[in-house]
Amino acid sequence: MKYVDLSQHLHELRADRSKRVVGGAMRMGEVWQGVLDSHHTPIDRILYYEANLPRPFDGLFVRLGSTTGEGEAAAIYVYKDLPDHWKEFVAIKEMMHCFTPGKHYTGTPREAQLLVEALCSKTSGRYGASVAADNSAILAAAEVILPHYTVERYLKQGKEVAQIAVEQGLHPDLAEMICRFDMLQRRKNGEL
Repeated sequence: MKYVDLSQHLHELRADRSKRVVGGAMRMGEVWQGVLDSHHTPIDRILYYEANLPRPFDGLFVRLGSTTGEGEAAAIYVYKDLPDHWKEFVAIKEMMHCFTPGKHYTGTPREAQLLVEALCSKTSGRYGASVAADNSAILAAAEVILPHYTVERYLKQGKEVAQIAVEQGLHPDLAEMICRFDMLQRRKNGEL
């Protein structure tokens, strides 16, 4: 699913539930509810934990399948010492894995080991489907939190990122990352 389509889908689900405008910043609770309301994922329960994750991991997503075939659960772990705004971003980023196609799942201990090696090393490790899915989740989360068209509208009006952050209720550091030109361009065309 394209990032922009996923974002639009979750924003429309929020609008249906709360009558909030499509395109305004989404918070963790709204994304959470959107995941549960979505027909694009079998996830019907999300478990959230703040934990002392091994560095350099800020978050971890675990898909828990049902032995009865009745839906799936997502367990999301967020590094407990992150500032609150980054905890929220990481949680939303991990929720994007609820929409990751099955071909990108890491389902064996060996696959998990290779994923950890690739994510921890800047010089070695295989850039496989699971690593690509993790990078895609960052872009998808940024698009879901504040769609590119909303950012571009603000920038066209001459607004600074700090103004966008205030008007959308986002932490300035998070807004700075979400509003970067390279992030905007990559979000427009990418997909999970």
